[in-house]
Amino acid sequence: MIRLKQILESKITETPLADILSGDGDTKQYNVLFIGDIQTSDNNSYANNLLEEQYVTGDIVAKSDLDAIALAKAISQLAKPDTYDIISIMVTNSITKTVNRTTRILEEIFKFAKRRSNKLIVITNPIDFTIETDEDPQVKDLQELSEWISSQNIADDVIDISNFRSSNFTDGVELNSDGHREISEQWKDIVREYNFEPIITVNQPKIKPKKVTYSDIVYVDSSDIVSGANFSDSLENQATRLLARFEGFSSTPGWDVNAWRIGHGSSTITTATGDVVRLGNNRTIRPDIVITKEDAARDLKRRLETEFIPQTLRSIGSVDLPNGVIAALVSVAYNYGSLPSSIKTAAQEGDIQAIADAIRARETDNSGINKKRRNKEANYVLAAAGETVSESIRKTKLKNKR
Repeated sequence: MIRLKQILESKITETPLADILSGDGDTKQYNVLFIGDIQTSDNNSYANNLLEEQYVTGDIVAKSDLDAIALAKAISQLAKPDTYDIISIMVTNSITKTVNRTTRILEEIFKFAKRRSNKLIVITNPIDFTIETDEDPQVKDLQELSEWISSQNIADDVIDISNFRSSNFTDGVELNSDGHREISEQWKDIVREYNFEPIITVNQPKIKPKKVTYSDIVYVDSSDIVSGANFSDSLENQATRLLARFEGFSSTPGWDVNAWRIGHGSSTITTATGDVVRLGNNRTIRPDIVITKEDAARDLKRRLETEFIPQTLRSIGSVDLPNGVIAALVSVAYNYGSLPSSIKTAAQEGDIQAIADAIRARETDNSGINKKRRNKEANYVLAAAGETVSESIRKTKLKNKR
């Protein structure tokens, strides 16, 4: 059996703790440890939804391809006694050798989580079982795993994703924003029935601010994003410049899709002391706040360092890509909340042309509102890798003739 106390070398996405309760004054705000793969850490995930609504406080721990063994290591390292009121685990679509071995490991994990928290909520592995599988044995294994998770009686509550509609999935196995919203609502229905006193946490860790001034952000003034680019610069600097250019700057909140945004298209503000303030997603209540360009630069730096650069690196895996190519991918992830699966697949293969083509292919998303941005990001990928757009077109034509 697996040693639960082995240390996992994983990336941790720390979600800042909320300072203000939402709802009425009688609402109990529990501290939660959310564990899963990158679907759990995405901006639109159920976990981030609950944190942004300030329904709970807590942390998100996410690792790409989190199988049962990695999950065991993560939870043993991070679920410290008297720290979390609730542990919420989303099981991934990963089988460790056999279904039986996977369920045995998960059983020990669930028991351990129960000892380290008041409540354990488990979410079954995300997959749409209504899709045509042609008797795919892997899908049959995942279905067996899902059925076991639903029937086990260790967790306090289970959210069964196998009952979700196909419209809640992208490519059959990845939950979309609607799917995550469905989990959020079911999760809140469950927690409303809980009746225990939350752990009173003191001296919660704050993000240590780094001194950032607006002069650190250099705009690329040309309409062609490649002009003036320094491809030898660091990943963070290139990503910062791209996002400052694409997102622009707003000193006051503006509504965008599903949340209030400010600064460089962010739903948060990072203060000079490192505190993180979330603007909220209630369209009827516009936050009364004005920020400076320095505030926006500070927040962008924090989000790149703690969210989008680590998230993008996890998504592309071990493939070696130039900093400029990764910076363009970070820009895409920032705009979507995470890398779309088609772009992620191209990046994992390390094919520069395929990456540029995959980004360019998303130009029609959302009625083409970001068509120019997608094409500029694709051009940036090619330029960062030393290819010109004309050379790219020539290669594409040759490829299509074959």
